[in-house]
Amino acid sequence: MPQYHKIEKLNLCDRVLALKGQGKSDREVSRILNEEAAGEYIVSPATVSRWVKKVRVERAEKTREVYDKHIEATLPNDLLSLEELQQQFRAIAMPDKVEAEIGQEGAVQRHEFRDRLAAADRVIKIIDTKLKYAGLLEDPEAAGLSPSDPVDLNQFRKEMQEGKEDIRGRL
Repeated sequence: MPQYHKIEKLNLCDRVLALKGQGKSDREVSRILNEEAAGEYIVSPATVSRWVKKVRVERAEKTREVYDKHIEATLPNDLLSLEELQQQFRAIAMPDKVEAEIGQEGAVQRHEFRDRLAAADRVIKIIDTKLKYAGLLEDPEAAGLSPSDPVDLNQFRKEMQEGKEDIRGRL
């Protein structure tokens, strides 16, 4: 049996975790355990280190599983929420363009230039977030996107930047 299991064999798991939780080094944990054992056993700092590393790896794997399940369950709704926010900020930032798209003049509430600039920044951040987590910022063509895609997010980002600069020019 490998030596790092010594801590489990001696039922010292909770004690080691408690001491590590107090910020004790592996050397300090070893010294405390050996003092408490009064010669019954010897636990080296290396044994503590190996066991703590093993526990961290196991916990990281469990955490990753829980996290992956959470992402799988919540991602679709998160993306829908992000899309709704993007549409709302886009309507604030570019009311003329949105009205032209929906074919209803006066359908979008007008906001001050400052609010429109802030909304344009938010839209750009949302688009960047989507592209970043989709892995598309670095190389869109490698991800299968082409200029013929129905929604060209990079073009939209460019239009938002131009709209933002136009608004600044009017101030």
